[in-house]
Amino acid sequence: MRFLFASISTVLLLSSLTISVELYAAETETRPAQNIHKYIVDELPMVFRTGPTSVYRMQKGLKTGDPVEVLAIDEENGTTQIKTRTGKTGWVQSQYLVDSEGAKSRLKRALKQLSQLKKKDANSEQLEQQLKQQLTQITERNQQLQHQVTELENNLQIEQQKSLRLSDKKRYDLVYAGGGIALISLIIGWILARRKPKGGRWR
Repeated sequence: MRFLFASISTVLLLSSLTISVELYAAETETRPAQNIHKYIVDELPMVFRTGPTSVYRMQKGLKTGDPVEVLAIDEENGTTQIKTRTGKTGWVQSQYLVDSEGAKSRLKRALKQLSQLKKKDANSEQLEQQLKQQLTQITERNQQLQHQVTELENNLQIEQQKSLRLSDKKRYDLVYAGGGIALISLIIGWILARRKPKGGRWR
């Protein structure tokens, strides 16, 4: 029986102490903060609690190096209420908040940017190869067209030469025909002249 009373007394005492601590923590003055942005240090794991003291439970949702917004500062307990970029609120130790982004976070971001640049360079090289291939195809097609133009020009010259030869032949034929007609006319005139009678009459 005494053991039962002792156990009940112990439980009540612990409950009273817990309530007292929570009331004390609740009565602790906090200073609100506006438009203050910090970064979580990226060297150590961070404890993220629902309240300003260690009696409050821990929660998830905070990563080292994350940017956060400062909502309130509890100078007595050395804690700060923050809001993450996902909108979750909680309390962390003020000493683990810094004004600038940590080295690990900057390195991670730089590596990501470098990877994007390499990917962009790879895409640029691929595009350059495609353009070179298209230029080669255009050059080959241009050479083919030039060859066809040369053949057409040669054929045109051949046809022009044929046309000139035909024209020359026609002119020669006309000259020969004209000469033949003139010769025949002379012969006929000579014959008629020999057959003309004396006294102006034909024999």
